[in-house]
Amino acid sequence: MIPEVWAASLSTPLNHWFVQAYVQRHGGTAAAISTTAAEAFATAQVAGETVGATRSLDQQRLLAYAFSHTIGSVFGPVRISQQSKANVAGGIFLTQWRNGSLQVVLPSSFATASFEYPKPAWPGS
Repeated sequence: MIPEVWAASLSTPLNHWFVQAYVQRHGGTAAAISTTAAEAFATAQVAGETVGATRSLDQQRLLAYAFSHTIGSVFGPVRISQQSKANVAGGIFLTQWRNGSLQVVLPSSFATASFEYPKPAWPGS
């Protein structure tokens, strides 16, 4: 199992579109997309919603909105804590390799495959 904060297979707001657009523009595969690229896109999603909802660039209004709303992103829900300034709505996803691709197995609300335990023995072991 691998703890992740983002996976290309997640069914989160605009994630499928982001993965397709990224691969189309930069080449490669969905599995090769870095979490950093997804972080940049999620930042734009949060900024876009806060600016759109407040119709303002005033920092205090933007912060007030971000602290009081949960915003959908490629990472899943984002809710910024006024105290810690951290995302308190999202979390870690657990992934497992299945048939050559990394699949989200937990939490079940985002799972693309069921949690497999115990894992079968590796071929030849």
